[in-house]
Amino acid sequence: MPKSMKNMVLLAKQEVTLGVDPVPTPAANSMLVRAFTPQIINAEFVERNLIQGYKGNFGSLAVGVHRVFEFEVELASSGTAGTAPKWGPLLMACGFSETLVAVTSATYAPISTGDTTVTLYGYLDGILFKMTACKGTGELGRQRQGHPGDEVQVCGRIQHGHGRDLPDRHGVYGLQAADDGRQGEHADLYFLWPGSGDAELEL
Repeated sequence: MPKSMKNMVLLAKQEVTLGVDPVPTPAANSMLVRAFTPQIINAEFVERNLIQGYKGNFGSLAVGVHRVFEFEVELASSGTAGTAPKWGPLLMACGFSETLVAVTSATYAPISTGDTTVTLYGYLDGILFKMTACKGTGELGRQRQGHPGDEVQVCGRIQHGHGRDLPDRHGVYGLQAADDGRQGEHADLYFLWPGSGDAELEL
């Protein structure tokens, strides 16, 4: 049965233990994304090439089976100073540290070690796709008609999909209001770049 990409909700939550599902919830961990492109199953195939006393084909073995999600997120703050944005766990899975100062700011800086992993849930029109032990890459500052965003590619372990109803939209899409997120007077969000004199990008 065809599935509609319009009936899609994406959740992300930081893992405490690598590969252990922290069970993200729509109310706390949903994100607004765009240009979503899921690769449900990716794998490499190895030929067996066994010697045998008759004609025939042994087929191939699938190795390195994984799942990839590609999408863009708005570079919008949470709307509350000192509170991480919903997509904060994605940045940390892409090699950033997170520093929160209560009622002041959320700051992200690139790191070489100590980056974390996340679990992603993708609700796609009645089917729940799960990924654990996810890490990714991101392209900060990507703009669409002047609207700043982050293009993210996340790769993780495949968990079995399950039939699930789409979360209530009233409990999901109100969590990252565009006006509050981009223009909140006290919702400072900074990115620090090594070698740039701690140059800051404020949203």
